[in-house]
Amino acid sequence: MVAWGDELGIFGAGWAPTVVPESDILPAQPLTLFASGQYNQSPVVLGTNRSEWGLFQLIGDSETVSSIAEFNGFVDTTYPAALAGPLKTLYEPASDAVANASLIQLLTDQVFRCPTRGLARLLQATGSPVWLYSFDYPPAFHAMELPYVFGKPNGLLAPELNETLRQAVQGYWTGFATQGVPGAEGLPQWPAYDAVSDQHMSLNDPTLAGQGLAQTTCDFWSSLNP
Repeated sequence: MVAWGDELGIFGAGWAPTVVPESDILPAQPLTLFASGQYNQSPVVLGTNRSEWGLFQLIGDSETVSSIAEFNGFVDTTYPAALAGPLKTLYEPASDAVANASLIQLLTDQVFRCPTRGLARLLQATGSPVWLYSFDYPPAFHAMELPYVFGKPNGLLAPELNETLRQAVQGYWTGFATQGVPGAEGLPQWPAYDAVSDQHMSLNDPTLAGQGLAQTTCDFWSSLNP
C-alpha cells in the first residue's frame, strides 16, 4: 500500500494533476483547459453516488454525528461563520435519527456531487456531449458503483450484486465504449445533459431518468464559486 501523503490525512498519494507549463501534455489546470476549449471534445459520462461520503465514515476516516446538535456543532467548527449559518439551514436534519444522513449529504454535495454537476455544465457548454448519472442503489457510498461496472462483487463495497442493476450499468457502459452513447437494447433511454433540462440517469432498480439532481443545494455551492 502506498503511504505517501499519510501525514496530510489523505489515502496514500495525492491525486492532483501535475501541470507542466509550455508542455503538450498538461500545460494548465484541467478546468482552465476545459473552459478555453483546449481539450479533446469527445463524449463524456460522469456522475456521483448518492451518499459518497458514507464510505469515509464506514472506514473510520471521517466522524459521524448522532443528533441535530452534533450536526450543528460539526458545521460550526468546520466552516467559517458566514457559511455555517446558511449550511445549517440548507441541510437542517428533520430529526436526530437522520442527522448523520444530512452530514453525508452535505459533504457529498460539497466534495463530489456539485463539482461534478459544474463540470458537466462546463464540458457541455464547450462542445462535449455529456451524460450525467447518479448511482442510487443503497447504500450508494463512494466507489460502490465499481463492482457493477466490472461485474465483480466486492466484500466491502457490494458483497452481492443486484442482477438487474448490473445488467443496466454494464449495458450503458458497453454502449458508450462501443458507440459513444450510453445505452443498450431494452434499457431506458439516457438523456444527454444540458444545464437547461438538467437531466440525469438514476442508476438503481429500476433505473430511471431524472431531472434537477440536488438542484437547490448545488445552486448554493455554485453561487460560492461562480
